[in-house]
Amino acid sequence: MLGMPQILRTAGANFALFDMEHTDIGFEPVKGQIAGCRGIGLTRLVPVPALQYHFIARCLDVGAMGIMVPMVESAARAREFVAAIRYPSAGRRGAAFTVAHDDYESGSRIEKMAAANERTLVIALVETAAGVEAIDGVDVVWMGPFRLDQFHGSAGPVRQSGLP
Repeated sequence: MLGMPQILRTAGANFALFDMEHTDIGFEPVKGQIAGCRGIGLTRLVPVPALQYHFIARCLDVGAMGIMVPMVESAARAREFVAAIRYPSAGRRGAAFTVAHDDYESGSRIEKMAAANERTLVIALVETAAGVEAIDGVDVVWMGPFRLDQFHGSAGPVRQSGLP
């Protein structure tokens, strides 16, 4: 839906999650939704399907302001995730400038990298007990309660209202 970002903003939302992990939404629709957020003050976040650099980098380059990665369950994975998002010296993010992530504006690459490192959220989806300890360098810990229950063996049968 092309107007979704404006609808969210009009409804009072401050951010939008464009979920690539649990939906069939691919990169091109996410790119369009992120573009629709430009200029309306809506923070655009993308849960990617896996801790793979190509998912993270492409979403950041088109203007995502935060990335959520599932199954962050060790300090090593948290560090790998942080490194994929941050520019050197804080990470290893590849550089592309005067594109969507910097609003197509000219300017100092050093200042742009510093601004991106400061504003881009690193969101770890913690879904196991080990993950609770693995938040090194992460800005936001998003708890995955259903998977956390599953991994603890305490998840009962899932039942939705109105279904047998």
